[in-house]
Amino acid sequence: MYKRISSWDALCDRLEFDSANSMLTLPAMKRRQIMRIVPVGHALSIFFVITFAICIGWGLVTPPAMHMHEAWEMMMPGFHWVSFPAFLIGLVWAYVYGWYTTIVFVPLYNLFNKRGAAE
Repeated sequence: MYKRISSWDALCDRLEFDSANSMLTLPAMKRRQIMRIVPVGHALSIFFVITFAICIGWGLVTPPAMHMHEAWEMMMPGFHWVSFPAFLIGLVWAYVYGWYTTIVFVPLYNLFNKRGAAE
């Protein structure tokens, strides 16, 4: 994607001054970077799944006053504290919420990133 620059002098030769932002940039940095939905969706969903599993593990080793299961029960239909089928339902919901967040966030990011590049 980017050419590797082998020396400091070659790097300095390629730098350009961006007067709009008052900073030095490489020409490749001016290209608009877009987010793709599929990689972000999988990454965010897996992050939510891991976070959910850690939270359930935390709930198993801490006193009931420190549990989050009331919040999970409200946000994840079919989840009840604590059984293996409910845990699996929670994992599915965490994955779904990751995709929901991605489907809303990525197009908005790309929209505002396009506007910023045009200015």
